[in-house]
Amino acid sequence: MTPADPHPHATGLESPFGIDELFFSVTDQKGRIKSGNSVFVRVSQYSDAELLGQPHNVIRHPDMPRAVFHLLWDYIGRGQTIAAFVKNRAKNGSYYWVMATVAPVGNRYLSVRFKPSSPLLAVVEDVYRDVVAVERSLERQHAPHRAIVDASLSRLTERLHGLGFEDYGAFMHHALTTEMQSWRQALQARKAVAPGTVAGAAGGSMRIRRMLDSGRVIERHLETLVGTLSQFDELNASLGQKADFIQTLSDDIRLFSLNTALAAGRLENAATLEEVASLMRRCTMSTGDIIAALRGHMAETTGFIRGFMFEVSVAKVQAAMVNAFALELLARDDMDRVEDRIHEDVRDLAECLRERLGTLFGSIGVLERGLRKVGDTVDGLLGDLRTLGVLQVTCRVEAARIPDASDLQALFESLRDRIDSARQQVDELAEAVAGGRKAVPAQEPAIIRHLLLLTERSTGRAA
Repeated sequence: MTPADPHPHATGLESPFGIDELFFSVTDQKGRIKSGNSVFVRVSQYSDAELLGQPHNVIRHPDMPRAVFHLLWDYIGRGQTIAAFVKNRAKNGSYYWVMATVAPVGNRYLSVRFKPSSPLLAVVEDVYRDVVAVERSLERQHAPHRAIVDASLSRLTERLHGLGFEDYGAFMHHALTTEMQSWRQALQARKAVAPGTVAGAAGGSMRIRRMLDSGRVIERHLETLVGTLSQFDELNASLGQKADFIQTLSDDIRLFSLNTALAAGRLENAATLEEVASLMRRCTMSTGDIIAALRGHMAETTGFIRGFMFEVSVAKVQAAMVNAFALELLARDDMDRVEDRIHEDVRDLAECLRERLGTLFGSIGVLERGLRKVGDTVDGLLGDLRTLGVLQVTCRVEAARIPDASDLQALFESLRDRIDSARQQVDELAEAVAGGRKAVPAQEPAIIRHLLLLTERSTGRAA
């Protein structure tokens, strides 16, 4: 092992790598580097020998807040996965930004990184500068390490609150899914090819080739899954407006039906109109309760879906890394003599993906129950709107029969369009819920089948 320079001078220059490149490293529980792929070695500008056995902070950039690394160790120490924007420093002092996911795998930690490309990176750079400024101010005052970390965490949390995030967990869920979407779009815009999706090199073992085949299938199904769930999440963003619209309509109908009942009491031959208006008022009372329940169910289910989508996004990154590494190995001309460490890397990548997807599909029941509650509530709301629609027609017909009720007839006519609009908006929500309920079960069998094949091939138990 060759010692690496732990503190190369930061130059302000960038160490480039492509949008189509992924890299990984494996560390032990003390953070010492055990392995990594060729892209990691090239971008860090250290040799393989210089990196092995070194603490991972050999590539830490001084612009990184201590709070981020404190959170990283806290998450993985509890057996959880974390995603973070990280600015690293190469051997020559140049920098490179990555979106990193770090996950426990056995008694080691696997970090997979790709190039961030969304506008969120500029926001994060500003936040990090602010947090680091707090740290350096305390360092100049010779504050204790613990006090500096606490202040760093406090300032980071404050800034995230200012961006609308409840905590770091909410931020990283948003950040990873945003960067994954931007990454795919950037690949398409440049007509680049996503890692692991090209035909593959001519050489390499049949086992690695078949690993790549399974990894590609898994990645495609995960792409479909996250696309469906993201539509549901996007629809939830407008739920507040939809619910407000329906609530306002319900309140207006309740007031209008009350006034109609009072007016009908002063008109001749208006007993039926008065009775139907009273029915409308009672119907809107239950509509308000249903809307309140829908808001609660949607908030709960959407929170779970965002966590679920984070897990899917991590799985997508890991599947893409499996595929990219398989292609690296296929391009080698020494696969027959490849060192044991690389075989172990293959197993680690496959095992980490297996654990991730196992956890993911183990939580399907929770997702299904949440979506069922939302779906049942939406059905109840649609039922109320249909009832209001029928009652509105009845009131309009009754008003037409009464000579002095032309004003009421016009008002009932205006209600028709608003009720129809409300039904259309709730129908959209119902379709999204139905799509979400079908999406996961539809993708699960193929993913599990190819995951088993991938795991077997990574360990050499299958050809």
